[in-house]
Amino acid sequence: MSGVVITLIGLTILPVAMNWVGDAPPGSTDFATLPKLFLAMISLGIVILVSVYCRGVIAASAIVIGLLGGYLVALSMGMVDLNLISNATWTAGPDLFKYGMTFSWGPILSISLVYIIVVAEATGDFMALAGNCQKDLTGKELKRGVLGDGITSTIGALLTAMPLASFSQNVGIVGITGVASRYVVAATGGLLIIGGMFPKLAALAVTIPKPVLGGVGFIMFGMIAYAGIRMLIKAADTRRNALIICVSLAAGLAVTIEPRLIQHLPHLLGEFFHSGITTGTIIAVLLHQILPQDHKEERAVKKQEIAEMTRDEDTHSAATKILDSKATISKAIATIEMMRIEAHEVMMQQEEADTKVDKHSDQDQSEKKTNHGRSNLMPNTAMK
Repeated sequence: MSGVVITLIGLTILPVAMNWVGDAPPGSTDFATLPKLFLAMISLGIVILVSVYCRGVIAASAIVIGLLGGYLVALSMGMVDLNLISNATWTAGPDLFKYGMTFSWGPILSISLVYIIVVAEATGDFMALAGNCQKDLTGKELKRGVLGDGITSTIGALLTAMPLASFSQNVGIVGITGVASRYVVAATGGLLIIGGMFPKLAALAVTIPKPVLGGVGFIMFGMIAYAGIRMLIKAADTRRNALIICVSLAAGLAVTIEPRLIQHLPHLLGEFFHSGITTGTIIAVLLHQILPQDHKEERAVKKQEIAEMTRDEDTHSAATKILDSKATISKAIATIEMMRIEAHEVMMQQEEADTKVDKHSDQDQSEKKTNHGRSNLMPNTAMK
């Protein structure tokens, strides 16, 4: 079920990135004009290039570099509205209980339904984040995360702010950059507080054109969907799981792509099922509880997986042995080649020594002949 929720989070928020790229009401002639598509492609291309060809801190900053590059291009094209910065005040603070505090059952019930959706999305975000961090998420840690969302939303309401929800895009950022340090998260929270206290800084972030955000959003939301698909691949390949995954994904995407499917439901149910994440999650849970489990099929799938793992290990060990044998043969060939070279050098030295000996013997013979000739001349001289 967790894989279904995470996949739905990634797929259902992709339209947000599409709307950012369009930066105009759907159906408008200004939706996704060529300059806007160009900006989105520039920011997306920068993120991909930095992530692939760079290392270390630069690769971890791919999102920021993509946003900065797209912002500079948009600035040169005159697509940045700097009036937002000039119109913003220098300082600001929270308004405690600006609208007072009252209790009404209607809003309480509506917000409760909304928070069920928030809890479902937060659960998927936490699981996807744990998957990106290669960490097993325990039930206690999951409860602490949901409780943290509830507490911060309560504090935000007291400070006249909107209720908070986990930001799914950050899960994609962790997947791209590989940075999941809590210190980085705390530092980012500090920047958000500073932005709230000094609106001109916050306005600087708001001036980033939406097409630039949309280009980066494509890869961030896609990373979330990839994390969910990776979890679905690890699930047992049974007909029961296939039915749960197919029906829940189809239902979640259906209400996202075509919201008019639930237009005739009662208002509260319509508000509850308008989220594809909530719809898909509820259907996945219901099917998981209703559909009978075929233990024989599950055992057969497990046996098949174990057999495949064993076969892979055997193949790996065989390949390792072959590589070791190749390495041994290569070493033997290298040793033989070295011995051949050394033998060749010895032969060359021996030939040089033999050549020198022959030269010395020739000189000795010539000297002997000369001396013998002289000795033959000596008696004749004496006779004379």
